[in-house]
Amino acid sequence: MNLNKLYGLEKYLLDLIKLFNLNILPKVIMFSGKKGQGKFTLTHHLITYLFDQNNYDLKTFTINEKNKYINDIKENYNPNVIFFNCLNNNIKIDDIRKLR
Repeated sequence: MNLNKLYGLEKYLLDLIKLFNLNILPKVIMFSGKKGQGKFTLTHHLITYLFDQNNYDLKTFTINEKNKYINDIKENYNPNVIFFNCLNNNIKIDDIRKLR
């Protein structure tokens, strides 16, 4: 899985970055949709941009390998990021509320 390049979701990333820059990005964001639409990749790009803007190329929507968060995120080792695997559809709104 190549997470370093964003395809087709550039507008969504720019919209989320705009919300961040305006200091109105929600504390919790849930993406939903069919498998393979790029939700996971979009999430990685947003997170790596927010945590290390110097190593994200916003012109080409590419994560630089020097980005200090990309390897931690790829290994699911980042205390600031929690991923739920919703394939079994057993995630309830109360599960999300418990994250606080």
